[in-house]
Amino acid sequence: LLMHRIASINTHLLSATGTAITSASGPASPVTCRAHHDGSMTPLAAFTSSVRDVEWGELDAFQHVNNKVYFAWMESARVDWMKSMKQWSNVPAEVGPIVANIDCSFLSPVDFPDTITVETYPVKLGNSSFVIEQKMTSELQKKVVAKGKTVIVMMDYTKKVSIPVPEHMRANIAAALDHLKDE
Repeated sequence: LLMHRIASINTHLLSATGTAITSASGPASPVTCRAHHDGSMTPLAAFTSSVRDVEWGELDAFQHVNNKVYFAWMESARVDWMKSMKQWSNVPAEVGPIVANIDCSFLSPVDFPDTITVETYPVKLGNSSFVIEQKMTSELQKKVVAKGKTVIVMMDYTKKVSIPVPEHMRANIAAALDHLKDE
């Protein structure tokens, strides 16, 4: 179900001219950077932008998006970000991430119809964990409608213990943090 949901999310990147490059199944393989209008480039490891339409079934009795839906949007965008960083390569099956803590600040209600962009980027790297933040922006309202923060801990699932972030993941996240610090 999660992979089906990820496949249905469109990820948009901007070309140097500001034109959207879209892939229905997430970031396109040959695209390795997000180009900005000023010509600078951001590695995908630093930033992903997942775009999705609000669905009628995501509304609650008050006719705005139910709070639990924001967490699903965050999850799908978080997985898009990890896939764009090639985080799953060279990781044994018994090792992987778990969400240790997640929070979301709801800033403005979202109605139907609308399109939401979820920006995902790292903000901290620890020994066995890292933190990502996410901003959810409404196309209709033209503003950030929610902000989220997730602490992810790397685990050995068989031993049920935390482990250091694998070296290739650590290098990718550190490079992303360095790049974002310079922006």
